[in-house]
Amino acid sequence: MNHHHDDFETRRRRRAEREAAREERRAERRRRHAHQRAQNPHRLYRDTDDRRIMGVCSGIAGYFGVEPWIVRGCFIAAAFFFPFPVIPAYFLAGLVLPKKPRDLFKSYEEEALWREVTVAPDRSFYALKLKFSDLEARLRRLESDVVSGDFELRRKFRDLGV
Repeated sequence: MNHHHDDFETRRRRRAEREAAREERRAERRRRHAHQRAQNPHRLYRDTDDRRIMGVCSGIAGYFGVEPWIVRGCFIAAAFFFPFPVIPAYFLAGLVLPKKPRDLFKSYEEEALWREVTVAPDRSFYALKLKFSDLEARLRRLESDVVSGDFELRRKFRDLGV
């Protein structure tokens, strides 16, 4: 009877160890995935959701933030005047470019932010610089109000109910 109990305990312990190892592997995959999401996801993809042939023109349009019909029109004009380099380049891009993942961005605002950072980083940097300058000015005003003697006096009057 005691031998049977030991076997049961051993199996239970091994099962718990396997489950703990499985959970550790899942946690590692989540950490790795979170690290990969932190990188800039805005790249050139084939957009197969809005495609006519292979999604290359739609992908280029998404990368630069323009309407796909504009890129398609430019492609048709270029293919008409320069068919040899343009048409093979299109099919080569269709084979080389990865498909755009469906859940690449959480919102349209996130997509616009990453596009701006990728396409015009100097403009993005300038906008961030202005935003932080404004925050710094507000913080300085707040700090000067808190440090001044008037702040303490106003707080005492407020506490008295005046």
